[in-house]
Amino acid sequence: MPPGNTKDALTIALDAIAWTLADDDRATRLIALTGIAPDALRRRLGEPAVLAAALTFLEANERDLIA
Repeated sequence: MPPGNTKDALTIALDAIAWTLADDDRATRLIALTGIAPDALRRRLGEPAVLAAALTFLEANERDLIA
């Protein structure tokens, strides 16, 4: 991925996590389905695997994906 796109991808992933966590039901489902504990999520927020897990979580539910 070209360097200019890396920041964009990171921003999109962080925005997606923020949007997910803003809703209690979605946040609970994210934690339950990914197995990422809230403390671990906070610590590992910038890790590519965590960001990918959050995006994959949204992709798995069409209602969330198109919201």
